[in-house]
Amino acid sequence: MKIKLTFLFLFMSSLMALAQPRVISGTVIGTDGEPVAGLMVLERGTTNGSYTDAEGHYSISVASDAVLEFCGLGYKTLVAQPGAQTTLNVTVEIDALMLDAVVAIGYGTALKKDITTAISTVGTEDVKLRPITDPSGFIQGKVAGVTVQQTSGQPGQGMTIRIRGLSSIASSNDPLYVVDGVPVGTGYTAIAFLSPNDIETMQILKDASSAAIYGSRAANGVVLITTKQGKVSMGPQVSFSSYASLSRIVKKFDVLNVEQYRELLQEVDPAFTLPDGLKDQTNWYDATLRNALSRNYQLSVSNATDNLRYYLALGYSNEEGIFKSAYNTRYNAKVNVESDLYDWLTVGTNMAYSSYRNNGIITGQGSYRAGVLPSIINCPTYAKVWDETHPDQYWTTFYGANVGTPTECVARSMNNYNQTDRLLLTGFAVINFNRNLRFKSSVSMDRSWKHNYYYLDPIHTTYGRTQHGLAEDSRSDDRRMVYDNILTYNNSLSGKHNIELMGGSSITTSDYQSLWGSRYYFSTEYADAIKGLNGGNYGGLRGQSQSWSQWAIISYLARASYNYDSRYYLTLNFRADGSSKLAPHHKWGVFPSASAAWRLTEEEWMKDIKWIDEFKLRLGWGQQGNQSGLSDYAWVQYYDINYYDWTTPANADAVPTLGAKTNIGNKELTWETTTQTNIGADLAILDGKVEITADAFYKYTKNLLMSVPMPAPNPAITRNEGEMSNYGFEFAVSSTPVRTKDFSWQTDFNISSYRNKLEKLSLRKIYYMTSIETVGDYVIRMEEGHPLSSFWGYVSEGVDPETGMLLYKDVNEDGKVNSSDKTFIGCANPDFTFGWNNTLSYKGFNLNFLITGSVGNEIFNASRLEMIGMYNAQNQITDVLRRWRTPGQVTDIPRAGSLDNLKASTYWVEDGSYLKVKNITLSYNFSGEKLRKYRITTLQPYLTFDNYITLTKFKGYDPEMSEYTDATSMGVDWGTYPCVKSIVLGINVVF
Repeated sequence: MKIKLTFLFLFMSSLMALAQPRVISGTVIGTDGEPVAGLMVLERGTTNGSYTDAEGHYSISVASDAVLEFCGLGYKTLVAQPGAQTTLNVTVEIDALMLDAVVAIGYGTALKKDITTAISTVGTEDVKLRPITDPSGFIQGKVAGVTVQQTSGQPGQGMTIRIRGLSSIASSNDPLYVVDGVPVGTGYTAIAFLSPNDIETMQILKDASSAAIYGSRAANGVVLITTKQGKVSMGPQVSFSSYASLSRIVKKFDVLNVEQYRELLQEVDPAFTLPDGLKDQTNWYDATLRNALSRNYQLSVSNATDNLRYYLALGYSNEEGIFKSAYNTRYNAKVNVESDLYDWLTVGTNMAYSSYRNNGIITGQGSYRAGVLPSIINCPTYAKVWDETHPDQYWTTFYGANVGTPTECVARSMNNYNQTDRLLLTGFAVINFNRNLRFKSSVSMDRSWKHNYYYLDPIHTTYGRTQHGLAEDSRSDDRRMVYDNILTYNNSLSGKHNIELMGGSSITTSDYQSLWGSRYYFSTEYADAIKGLNGGNYGGLRGQSQSWSQWAIISYLARASYNYDSRYYLTLNFRADGSSKLAPHHKWGVFPSASAAWRLTEEEWMKDIKWIDEFKLRLGWGQQGNQSGLSDYAWVQYYDINYYDWTTPANADAVPTLGAKTNIGNKELTWETTTQTNIGADLAILDGKVEITADAFYKYTKNLLMSVPMPAPNPAITRNEGEMSNYGFEFAVSSTPVRTKDFSWQTDFNISSYRNKLEKLSLRKIYYMTSIETVGDYVIRMEEGHPLSSFWGYVSEGVDPETGMLLYKDVNEDGKVNSSDKTFIGCANPDFTFGWNNTLSYKGFNLNFLITGSVGNEIFNASRLEMIGMYNAQNQITDVLRRWRTPGQVTDIPRAGSLDNLKASTYWVEDGSYLKVKNITLSYNFSGEKLRKYRITTLQPYLTFDNYITLTKFKGYDPEMSEYTDATSMGVDWGTYPCVKSIVLGINVVF
């Protein structure tokens, strides 16, 4: 027995000796002989690692039997075993494919070669060369399967992003944004606080097998954003970037002069008469618009040592709108700090703070409702900005015509603003129990304070005078807390069996409170001195209100990944979400996913095919949930509150009472669930000069969340109403056709297509959407068997030469044209979209241009109704000079004065296809001994032309524009704030 114990003791002692840590150090150089800085040195099979410094030196404490991996972006992974050595110098090769690049995935990272799902990485280098104030601008035209549109040119508006088309009706179709591991919401406002200069990488999780780990909020894909961290350098690195841009409207229309307008009025209605002697006084484009100047300044300091990494940044941007009331200003600050307190403990904090204020104009209305853009066309040129008899009032003399000046329309929102202060604060700790086991715990607070201010004085505008002045003020405090605890285990057995297990929990809580107040009747004497609520005398029956709501989601998640010899891959994901927004007994949703991949290039029978560098097949399946369109208490019964006028004697002691139902409570309300299948392939050939990715997908959504109107007098009910399908393909190719010592050309092209169809509706089979007042009808119809945002109306057969009226097709051939002849007349969904990005470099010069396009989508041009409708006394564009006037005349413009010509029809539906040279940038990188003398590592001035060239048949301002971005009302242009084209001059400096 003693012998056995002695043997066991000696055996354990030898194992402990083998496991004793030791320090390995050395230098890493590239094949060009230069030291490689910032390269990761990793103990294989563990999370223990270090980085090379500016001179390529490294030092790492490892087990005596350790195997080291040297890996980094742009270099092939090198595996080496030090053996008994304590010094190990290595040379690494440049990797054109960057298969060992680290890619962010849900709650972790992975090497590019090990990805089994549809994930796209977005380059962020062009932030230095483009006036991008919204991070989503990085993505436009660069990622297959992702459509990014600048649907409005309003400052601070952001872009509309759709990943693989549409999957929902009432719930959001926007992707979930995750910043440094923290879900921050959907829609462009979710990341409006973030400066693009602070972003290090962006990953797009497109299929269910990649995004399902985020469960209930990932049905429309996920955008993972990682902000910058300190990097190893020879000292603190200071970066400064600045640009100034000048923007103007993309297009102008010629309008009728006074005499042409007078002639038109006689045809519209002879009762309209203008006095003699009127002259053309005002160009309303010049009076309303301006060349907008925008400025941006960003400053950052970063560094890293063996134990401490930090990144500090400050920024300011001021974006003027082309309308004189529109602007967006932002102050931002970013702090990322990470410290290795011990070999086993890392702590850190990420903080982002932003304060931004913006304002716009009234859109989505005709000029008679203060729509600014239509009023530029509709206001006669004889009018002036100010009324000469009342110098403090805008011009109102229009001789009986219901018209207003665009300057007065702008003034309706001149004093308004929307102010947001947002703080995203995260603290985290990482514990490395051993080389294989890692635990990360984090707490995040995402808090927004919003102030929306509206004030219309009682003097300058007609509406302000009728209301005796009007003020509204709302304040809100939205606090969200996120608690994540993630345990990760990874190991490599025999060097071929590689496994990773991840499990944990995530809890999100929300507390939202708001106050709102309004007042009328302001003093004309003190209108400019006492603004806001204090200046008004009357608040109405409900001059103020407050709200308070809370919601929470608790989640359990897990992932298991296995690959054999970097050849065969299998990944399983699981997430269970419980939401307070859903009904009892239906709160929990389970969202699994699975994906597999096969790297054929690792097979022996492919080793001899030298021209193929990488070939991988992928297959994925998964489910995702959606509840983003629901209110915080969606399943609960709501009631109105009755208020009483306490100023009357009968109601002197009155108190509020419970009013009518505003909805129907639904105790069966549950998750909207999307199931998605994806098949894809990744191919690289010719020594990495050409990389190709192709994917095809099929998505099916059940239990669509919708608000369903009920027969009167019943209110609507929120319920799980229908089903919807969506399928498509995407293809991307990246190549470097030319690369010499002095010249290179890199080009990337992608194309995507999708088709959605409403498969099933339950309680109600037909919905009409998007009412246009000028038409007097809805222009979109939703029903089974058709895609969303399908236009509905008559088929126009042109202008009748005899009557000048628009002819409409007798679709049902019953001998008469009426509402029974309405049919589907177009669709806002494109057949396909594409993007083509090119970079040409010659010595220090760089020329980059980005081309984007959309084919097959149609636009209901409601703005053109105001331009050539000729239905009232509004001015029109010069296209109406070729209007029908005499029998037998052949023309494409109908007669004046007929409301029948305004029906929703194919006459107003236009081809929205376009090709845009979205961006052209010329830059130069200075270099030389003088720069190095002053420690300047980068000096790069640049000149950019943004949104300057558009090829399209669309007759409006810009085919990208859409007044509405929700899934059921896309592709409607109705006085939408137009996109702009800009010239940008900027510089980037790094010390």
